[in-house]
Amino acid sequence: MHNKVIFRSAKALEEIGFETLRFNYRGVGNSTGTYDDGLGETDDAEAALSYLRKHQPHATHVLVLGFSFGAGIAFALAKRASSINRVISVGTPDYALDKATPEALAKAAFIHGEDDTVAPLAAIRTGLAAARSIAPLSVVSHADHFFTGRLTELQEAVENAASSDQRG
Repeated sequence: MHNKVIFRSAKALEEIGFETLRFNYRGVGNSTGTYDDGLGETDDAEAALSYLRKHQPHATHVLVLGFSFGAGIAFALAKRASSINRVISVGTPDYALDKATPEALAKAAFIHGEDDTVAPLAAIRTGLAAARSIAPLSVVSHADHFFTGRLTELQEAVENAASSDQRG
């Protein structure tokens, strides 16, 4: 929740009119529970989405952004929640694509660091090609997995990925 990539991504979305909610998965920070191999974490994301929808009843457009491990959770959540209009996947490990349905990929946008060694760019390009995805992939030059020194470019990429979406 306090990770600089998540913080700047939320800031980008807020600046263009989205209401945002950042949260920790179970067992992270002060959250209770323990790691659950993505299953419980998807439940956590679903609970967070329900909370946000309850407190923003007039919202008509749902955008979910996930970073790294959270990218896979965002795609798993998109399988469960048909109300999701857009998935923005940042620093996506190739295994996260295993959780993505063709429908989720059709509403996805990807942002990746050119020099990411945690989730290499070549692997996500290969995964997207294998999935025959035409989802946009924005590559931030000279950025590592955490976009060190490139947070402004990350923020711009998030704004661009969400800019064509309706606010809600």
